Amino acid sequence: YPASNVLNIGDEIIALNNKNINSYEKFALLLSINNGKEINFKIKDKDGNINSVKIKPKEEIVDDKTNYIYGFSLTTDYKKGFFEAISYAFRKIVHLIEQMFLIIIYLITGKLSLSNLSGPVGIFTIVGESSKAGLISILYLIAYLCVNVGFINILPFPAFDGGRALFLVIEKIKGSKVNPKIENTIHMIGFILLMILMIFVTYNDIIRIAK
Repeated sequence: YPASNVLNIGDEIIALNNKNINSYEKFALLLSINNGKEINFKIKDKDGNINSVKIKPKEEIVDDKTNYIYGFSLTTDYKKGFFEAISYAFRKIVHLIEQMFLIIIYLITGKLSLSNLSGPVGIFTIVGESSKAGLISILYLIAYLCVNVGFINILPFPAFDGGRALFLVIEKIKGSKVNPKIENTIHMIGFILLMILMIFVTYNDIIRIAK
């Protein structure tokens, strides 16, 4: 493993390529868009000292799929208690929303490909895999999908509730109503684009399953 001589047990990764790490979701997302390039990690050791280390992952091909091995594993600290569970739930929601926000940005900037998205077919497959892991895994997936749908719906994009809210803000700023024909046309264009995206994503899901 390439990181065996630069990381020690108990080291905490606090930043990756100058982006602060506050959740596993963000950490996994930043690794996924790295595409095997050298990564600059900012590490805090047990004594509180902060150091920067660069790690080049090892490429491994399994079943025609390229994986990258970074040479370290993550550990998780478990805390029990009712109030701790409530606190964790709120923190998790915030982290998931941050992850989704970053995904939108990376899709727009091209750092993340549309092929990484999944539609109904892909979700069906994920549900099947989650069911094998037990009830907790299924409940987590349901919660994740609920947060995902809610986040997508508030985006200021035509055909979403967020798009309609954006028109209300525009009307408030300009002091008059937007022409209904123009608004309906914009929402229709947004809906058509969403359907095209859905077809593309579904096609990719089917291709992945076929492989």
